[in-house]
Amino acid sequence: MMCKGVVMKSKECIIFVVLLLSLVPSVLLGKSSLPIRADRFVNDYAEILSIEDKTELRTMLSTLRQGAGVEAVVVTVDSYDNFDTGDLKIEAFATRLFNTWGIGDARRNNGVLILLAVVDRSVRIELGAGYGRGRDAAMSKIIDNVMIPAFKRGSYSDGLLAGARAVSADLSAPPRSVRGEQSPSLPYSDEGRQTHRMKPTPIFGLLGFGVMLLLGGPIAIRNYRRSRTRTCEKCNIQMERLDEIAEDDYLDNGQQTEESVGSVDYDVWRCPDCEHHAVYAYRRWLSKYKVCPDCDRRTVEETKRIIRQPTYSRSGKAEVAWQCLNCRYVKRRRKTLPRLRRTQFSNSSSSSFYRGSSGGGGFSSGSSGGGGFSSGSSGGGWSSGGGASGDW
Repeated sequence: MMCKGVVMKSKECIIFVVLLLSLVPSVLLGKSSLPIRADRFVNDYAEILSIEDKTELRTMLSTLRQGAGVEAVVVTVDSYDNFDTGDLKIEAFATRLFNTWGIGDARRNNGVLILLAVVDRSVRIELGAGYGRGRDAAMSKIIDNVMIPAFKRGSYSDGLLAGARAVSADLSAPPRSVRGEQSPSLPYSDEGRQTHRMKPTPIFGLLGFGVMLLLGGPIAIRNYRRSRTRTCEKCNIQMERLDEIAEDDYLDNGQQTEESVGSVDYDVWRCPDCEHHAVYAYRRWLSKYKVCPDCDRRTVEETKRIIRQPTYSRSGKAEVAWQCLNCRYVKRRRKTLPRLRRTQFSNSSSSSFYRGSSGGGGFSSGSSGGGGFSSGSSGGGWSSGGGASGDW
């Protein structure tokens, strides 16, 4: 009887492991209950930002990051209810998204998330834990006086741009934690995280080790190749790797644009004796940006918009545009959208392919299912729920 029980338990364990392994492809494909970070600074999933405003936002937020060391991200969604998180308010969703993406420096926790949910008519400025609660009132004034008046007029792109300008100006000074007013060191707990962990079992440990090895191996090799010491080919002296700000002096405009959109990351090594330098390019995995046929930089962004929604009686129209954020290359093409079909799956299929009528329609930008911004390039910052929100 004992042998039979052992056999049954072994079979149950095998079945359980197989079921767990069947979930691994979903993890590897980036399928999650939260949007994927496809861009370092601007992730316009609601497709409401103009190309000009996207470019200005990236430039502004890149300047904020290089000048003040503050990492800020702008995100738009149709509705946070579209994501399977269980969050009932934009505050909880913003905190979960902030901490999942790891926005900001891990030591200073000075990241910023500007989140707009168009259909929910809600906006949130989520601040990293390093700010404490000292800047919540300032963020609330920006939302009430700068952003919401524009949103009420339907000028979402203008409101986000003006709000980002105001946030950037307010945070250009060093964060409060850096000036010694507050330095958070205690862990936090919210709806998205627990203060205790489940005791690991051998099966979970083995499965977790396999996934970590599969995902972390290539990243570890890549990081080793980037960080290994280099010797100057002219004077045979060990070179030094420059920081993000100092290396810009050795990068041209196209290379700096690639870094600002997160498609390519550059390392610059310089000899301290003879000033000889070498530039190394590292392409971001699964980046949504394509190579420009004119300037040869990986800075071409694809945008799609619905011109006419398809119905059951007629086809629709859409326009696909490719624009280089480094040069003036622009290409546009129109395509026909097939008529809707009256099947039992029509509702579910159309909701996964189209944006719906509430926000004016549109395609998915392509980044949500085809990879995203490399998590290894984020700072690992977290938020305890500070910031401000507003509805209109």
